[in-house]
Amino acid sequence: MDDWHDKYLRLRDEHNSLKKDYEEKRREVETLNVQLTKIENLLKAKDRREGGAYTSSLARQENEKIIKQLYLEKAALQGRNVDLEKRNKKMMDTVQKLKNTLKIERSAKSSVSRASGKAGAAVKTIHHVSMRPASAGGQETQMVRTSAEAEDAGGLLGQQST
Repeated sequence: MDDWHDKYLRLRDEHNSLKKDYEEKRREVETLNVQLTKIENLLKAKDRREGGAYTSSLARQENEKIIKQLYLEKAALQGRNVDLEKRNKKMMDTVQKLKNTLKIERSAKSSVSRASGKAGAAVKTIHHVSMRPASAGGQETQMVRTSAEAEDAGGLLGQQST
């Protein structure tokens, strides 16, 4: 149980770190977009003042080079943001699965402790916990089979075979 809890805490910390990285990169992309827009607006204003031509082709080439570099940086940061979003979603899914597993384990322990606390009550023991693959709805389901359910399933299978 401690392994699940440790893993959950580690994943939660990693998730928070990814969220922080994502926000930093998003702000950086916004800043670069603002800078790029300012440069483009300055070039357009300069063009209008000077009658449509740049003062020198060297300055024009330098400005185009800067703009291309900013576009490349923007594309790289957007790609990094997409990767961080995917990792963030994957981490969130994993954390949710671990939470569900932990909830099932806790409820199973509490039902076992409640059942063992009553005199003459049958004790349920967990025989099998399995994760069913995601269906079309996208939700994974977990199946917990207790000793009583296993006996019932065994009896039903025996009756069907006769």
